[in-house]
Amino acid sequence: FFSMLLLQMLTACVLGLAPGRAPPPRMMGVEGYVEAVATSGMTATAQRRAELAAEWIQNEGFYQPMSPLTRQLVSEDFVFMGPVVGPLNTQDYLGTLGVFKIYDAFDLTLSAAPFTQDPGDHNRFWSVIRVEGTHTGTLNIGSAKVEATGKKMVVGPQAVSVTFDDKDKVCRFTGGYIADVRDGLTGDAGAMFGVMRSVGLPTPPPTSRLVKFLNWLGAKRKDYPKGRSHADDLPAAWASKGRKHGLRTADAWSDVY
Repeated sequence: FFSMLLLQMLTACVLGLAPGRAPPPRMMGVEGYVEAVATSGMTATAQRRAELAAEWIQNEGFYQPMSPLTRQLVSEDFVFMGPVVGPLNTQDYLGTLGVFKIYDAFDLTLSAAPFTQDPGDHNRFWSVIRVEGTHTGTLNIGSAKVEATGKKMVVGPQAVSVTFDDKDKVCRFTGGYIADVRDGLTGDAGAMFGVMRSVGLPTPPPTSRLVKFLNWLGAKRKDYPKGRSHADDLPAAWASKGRKHGLRTADAWSDVY
Protein backbone atom coordinates (compact mmCIF):
# COMPACT_ATOMS: atom_id res chain seq x y z
CA PHE A 1 0.00 0.00 0.00
CA PHE A 2 2.69 2.50 1.02
CA SER A 3 4.76 1.72 -2.07
CA MET A 4 1.73 2.37 -4.28
CA LEU A 5 0.99 5.65 -2.45
CA LEU A 6 4.60 6.75 -2.87
CA LEU A 7 4.46 5.89 -6.57
CA GLN A 8 1.29 7.98 -6.97
CA MET A 9 2.88 10.94 -5.18
CA LEU A 10 6.01 10.75 -7.32
CA THR A 11 3.91 10.57 -10.47
CA ALA A 12 1.93 13.61 -9.35
CA CYS A 13 5.14 15.56 -8.75
CA VAL A 14 6.48 14.68 -12.19
CA LEU A 15 3.25 15.89 -13.78
CA GLY A 16 3.31 19.07 -11.70
CA LEU A 17 0.21 18.10 -9.73
CA ALA A 18 -0.55 17.68 -6.04
CA PRO A 19 -2.10 14.30 -5.08
CA GLY A 20 -5.82 14.33 -5.64
CA ARG A 21 -5.81 17.48 -7.75
CA ALA A 22 -6.97 17.71 -11.35
CA PRO A 23 -4.79 19.10 -14.13
CA PRO A 24 -5.09 22.86 -14.76
CA PRO A 25 -7.75 23.84 -17.29
CA ARG A 26 -6.77 24.51 -20.88
CA MET A 27 -6.83 28.10 -22.05
CA MET A 28 -9.73 29.04 -24.26
CA GLY A 29 -11.22 31.86 -26.27
CA VAL A 30 -14.40 33.80 -25.54
CA GLU A 31 -16.64 31.03 -26.86
CA GLY A 32 -15.54 28.66 -24.08
CA TYR A 33 -16.13 31.06 -21.21
CA VAL A 34 -19.88 30.81 -20.83
CA GLU A 35 -19.80 27.06 -20.19
CA ALA A 36 -16.76 27.27 -17.91
CA VAL A 37 -18.20 30.09 -15.81
CA ALA A 38 -21.65 28.49 -15.59
CA THR A 39 -20.20 25.43 -13.86
CA SER A 40 -17.83 27.31 -11.55
CA GLY A 41 -20.20 27.94 -8.64
CA MET A 42 -20.06 31.73 -9.03
CA THR A 43 -23.00 33.97 -8.16
CA ALA A 44 -25.05 35.34 -11.04
CA THR A 45 -23.32 38.72 -10.73
CA ALA A 46 -19.88 37.15 -10.68
CA GLN A 47 -20.74 34.98 -13.68
CA ARG A 48 -21.92 37.99 -15.64
CA ARG A 49 -18.80 39.95 -14.80
CA ALA A 50 -16.49 37.06 -15.61
CA GLU A 51 -18.09 36.86 -19.04
CA LEU A 52 -17.77 40.64 -19.50
CA ALA A 53 -14.11 40.43 -18.49
CA ALA A 54 -13.60 37.69 -21.09
CA GLU A 55 -15.12 39.94 -23.75
CA TRP A 56 -12.98 42.83 -22.56
CA ILE A 57 -9.64 41.02 -22.71
CA GLN A 58 -10.20 39.95 -26.30
CA ASN A 59 -10.91 43.54 -27.43
CA GLU A 60 -9.15 45.83 -24.93
CA GLY A 61 -7.26 47.94 -27.45
CA PHE A 62 -3.67 46.76 -27.08
CA TYR A 63 -3.43 43.37 -28.78
CA GLN A 64 -6.71 43.87 -30.66
CA PRO A 65 -8.64 47.04 -31.60
CA MET A 66 -11.22 48.04 -29.02
CA SER A 67 -14.63 47.13 -30.40
CA PRO A 68 -17.62 49.51 -30.06
CA LEU A 69 -19.24 47.03 -27.68
CA THR A 70 -16.15 46.93 -25.47
CA ARG A 71 -15.92 50.73 -25.54
CA GLN A 72 -19.36 50.81 -23.93
CA LEU A 73 -17.94 48.89 -20.96
CA VAL A 74 -15.50 51.69 -20.07
CA SER A 75 -16.37 53.54 -16.86
CA GLU A 76 -16.05 57.32 -16.54
CA ASP A 77 -13.49 56.60 -13.80
CA PHE A 78 -11.48 54.12 -15.87
CA VAL A 79 -7.72 53.79 -15.33
CA PHE A 80 -5.11 51.47 -16.76
CA MET A 81 -2.25 50.32 -14.55
CA GLY A 82 0.81 48.34 -15.62
CA PRO A 83 4.18 47.53 -14.05
CA VAL A 84 5.67 50.72 -15.52
CA VAL A 85 2.87 52.67 -17.20
CA GLY A 86 -0.06 54.21 -15.39
CA PRO A 87 -2.36 55.39 -14.19
CA LEU A 88 -3.78 56.34 -17.58
CA ASN A 89 -7.30 57.66 -18.02
CA THR A 90 -9.47 56.51 -20.93
CA GLN A 91 -8.35 59.11 -23.46
CA ASP A 92 -4.64 58.76 -22.66
CA TYR A 93 -4.93 54.97 -22.69
CA LEU A 94 -6.70 54.75 -26.04
CA GLY A 95 -4.61 57.54 -27.53
CA THR A 96 -1.40 55.77 -26.58
CA LEU A 97 -2.62 52.46 -28.00
CA GLY A 98 -3.71 54.31 -31.12
CA VAL A 99 -0.07 55.27 -31.68
CA PHE A 100 1.25 51.75 -31.14
CA LYS A 101 -1.39 49.77 -33.05
CA ILE A 102 0.35 46.51 -32.18
CA TYR A 103 -2.38 44.60 -34.00
CA ASP A 104 -1.31 46.19 -37.31
CA ALA A 105 2.38 45.38 -36.79
CA PHE A 106 1.98 41.76 -35.66
CA ASP A 107 0.01 38.73 -36.77
CA LEU A 108 -1.26 37.98 -33.27
CA THR A 109 -3.00 35.20 -31.41
CA LEU A 110 -4.25 35.68 -27.86
CA SER A 111 -5.69 33.04 -25.53
CA ALA A 112 -6.87 33.49 -21.97
CA ALA A 113 -7.70 31.32 -18.99
CA PRO A 114 -11.23 31.68 -17.54
CA PHE A 115 -11.56 34.74 -15.30
CA THR A 116 -11.86 34.10 -11.57
CA GLN A 117 -13.12 36.39 -8.83
CA ASP A 118 -10.57 37.95 -6.49
CA PRO A 119 -11.21 36.53 -3.00
CA GLY A 120 -10.30 39.87 -1.42
CA ASP A 121 -12.06 42.18 -3.88
CA HIS A 122 -15.27 40.76 -5.34
CA ASN A 123 -15.39 43.46 -8.01
CA ARG A 124 -12.06 42.34 -9.46
CA PHE A 125 -11.52 39.40 -11.82
CA TRP A 126 -8.24 37.76 -12.80
CA SER A 127 -6.95 35.79 -15.75
CA VAL A 128 -3.67 34.72 -17.33
CA ILE A 129 -3.19 35.42 -21.02
CA ARG A 130 -0.80 34.06 -23.64
CA VAL A 131 0.19 36.17 -26.63
CA GLU A 132 2.36 35.35 -29.61
CA GLY A 133 2.77 36.55 -33.16
CA THR A 134 5.11 37.51 -35.98
CA HIS A 135 6.33 41.03 -36.70
CA THR A 136 4.87 41.55 -40.18
CA GLY A 137 4.25 45.32 -40.36
CA THR A 138 5.69 48.67 -39.31
CA LEU A 139 5.80 49.10 -35.53
CA ASN A 140 5.39 52.63 -34.16
CA ILE A 141 6.71 53.11 -30.62
CA GLY A 142 6.28 56.87 -30.64
CA SER A 143 9.96 57.81 -30.64
CA ALA A 144 10.80 55.54 -33.62
CA LYS A 145 9.31 53.22 -36.23
CA VAL A 146 10.55 49.70 -36.88
CA GLU A 147 9.91 48.06 -40.23
CA ALA A 148 8.80 44.42 -40.30
CA THR A 149 11.54 42.08 -39.10
CA GLY A 150 9.75 38.74 -39.37
CA LYS A 151 10.78 38.02 -35.79
CA LYS A 152 8.60 35.86 -33.58
CA MET A 153 7.08 37.26 -30.41
CA VAL A 154 6.23 34.80 -27.65
CA VAL A 155 5.37 36.61 -24.43
CA GLY A 156 5.40 34.69 -21.16
CA PRO A 157 2.15 34.23 -19.18
CA GLN A 158 0.77 37.64 -18.21
CA ALA A 159 -1.51 38.24 -15.23
CA VAL A 160 -4.37 40.61 -16.06
CA SER A 161 -7.24 41.93 -13.97
CA VAL A 162 -10.51 43.70 -14.72
CA THR A 163 -12.32 45.62 -11.97
CA PHE A 164 -15.98 46.63 -12.27
CA ASP A 165 -17.97 49.46 -10.73
CA ASP A 166 -21.56 49.18 -9.49
CA LYS A 167 -22.87 49.57 -13.06
CA ASP A 168 -20.78 46.68 -14.42
CA LYS A 169 -18.46 49.14 -16.15
CA VAL A 170 -14.69 48.56 -16.20
CA CYS A 171 -13.11 51.07 -13.82
CA ARG A 172 -9.62 49.55 -13.66
CA PHE A 173 -7.62 47.34 -15.98
CA THR A 174 -4.19 45.97 -15.11
CA GLY A 175 -1.89 44.05 -17.42
CA GLY A 176 1.66 43.39 -18.50
CA TYR A 177 2.68 41.49 -15.35
CA ILE A 178 4.74 38.43 -16.29
CA ALA A 179 3.90 35.49 -14.05
CA ASP A 180 6.93 33.34 -14.97
CA VAL A 181 10.05 35.04 -16.37
CA ARG A 182 11.44 31.67 -17.51
CA ASP A 183 8.52 31.11 -19.87
CA GLY A 184 8.30 32.68 -23.31
CA LEU A 185 10.93 34.66 -25.21
CA THR A 186 10.65 38.08 -23.58
CA GLY A 187 11.84 37.32 -20.04
CA ASP A 188 10.37 39.75 -17.53
CA ALA A 189 9.01 42.07 -20.22
CA GLY A 190 5.28 42.13 -20.87
CA ALA A 191 2.89 44.42 -22.77
CA MET A 192 4.79 47.07 -24.79
CA PHE A 193 8.14 46.18 -23.27
CA GLY A 194 7.64 42.61 -24.46
CA VAL A 195 6.83 43.88 -27.95
CA MET A 196 9.97 46.02 -28.05
CA ARG A 197 12.19 43.22 -26.83
CA SER A 198 10.73 40.90 -29.46
CA VAL A 199 11.88 43.10 -32.34
CA GLY A 200 15.31 43.73 -30.85
CA LEU A 201 14.76 47.16 -29.33
CA PRO A 202 16.40 47.97 -25.98
CA THR A 203 14.19 47.79 -22.91
CA PRO A 204 15.94 49.87 -20.25
CA PRO A 205 15.01 49.45 -16.57
CA PRO A 206 11.86 51.36 -15.58
CA THR A 207 13.84 53.59 -13.21
CA SER A 208 16.53 54.44 -15.78
CA ARG A 209 17.16 57.99 -16.92
CA LEU A 210 16.16 57.07 -20.47
CA VAL A 211 12.70 55.88 -19.43
CA LYS A 212 12.21 58.93 -17.23
CA PHE A 213 13.27 61.20 -20.09
CA LEU A 214 10.93 59.51 -22.58
CA ASN A 215 8.04 59.81 -20.13
CA TRP A 216 8.91 63.46 -19.53
CA LEU A 217 9.06 64.05 -23.28
CA GLY A 218 5.83 62.18 -23.91
CA ALA A 219 4.00 64.28 -21.34
CA LYS A 220 4.82 67.43 -23.31
CA ARG A 221 4.23 66.21 -26.87
CA LYS A 222 0.90 65.96 -28.62
CA ASP A 223 -0.19 62.59 -30.07
CA TYR A 224 2.67 60.85 -28.28
CA PRO A 225 2.44 57.80 -25.97
CA LYS A 226 1.85 58.71 -22.35
CA GLY A 227 3.41 57.08 -19.30
CA ARG A 228 0.99 58.66 -16.83
CA SER A 229 -2.01 60.93 -17.03
CA HIS A 230 -2.00 64.40 -15.52
CA ALA A 231 -3.13 64.36 -11.89
CA ASP A 232 -5.99 66.75 -12.66
CA ASP A 233 -7.35 64.38 -15.32
CA LEU A 234 -7.50 61.27 -13.13
CA PRO A 235 -10.26 60.00 -10.82
CA ALA A 236 -9.78 61.29 -7.28
CA ALA A 237 -8.66 57.87 -6.03
CA TRP A 238 -5.69 57.90 -8.43
CA ALA A 239 -4.84 61.61 -8.64
CA SER A 240 -1.91 61.32 -6.23
CA LYS A 241 -0.18 58.97 -8.68
CA GLY A 242 -0.58 61.26 -11.68
CA ARG A 243 2.02 63.65 -13.08
CA LYS A 244 1.92 67.38 -12.38
CA HIS A 245 3.62 68.58 -15.54
CA GLY A 246 3.04 68.38 -19.28
CA LEU A 247 -0.09 68.52 -21.38
CA ARG A 248 -3.54 67.99 -19.96
CA THR A 249 -5.48 65.21 -21.65
CA ALA A 250 -7.75 67.57 -23.59
CA ASP A 251 -4.70 69.16 -25.25
CA ALA A 252 -2.68 65.97 -25.72
CA TRP A 253 -4.57 64.32 -28.60
CA SER A 254 -5.88 65.35 -31.99
CA ASP A 255 -8.57 62.66 -31.94
CA VAL A 256 -11.12 61.99 -29.23
CA TYR A 257 -11.52 58.31 -28.37
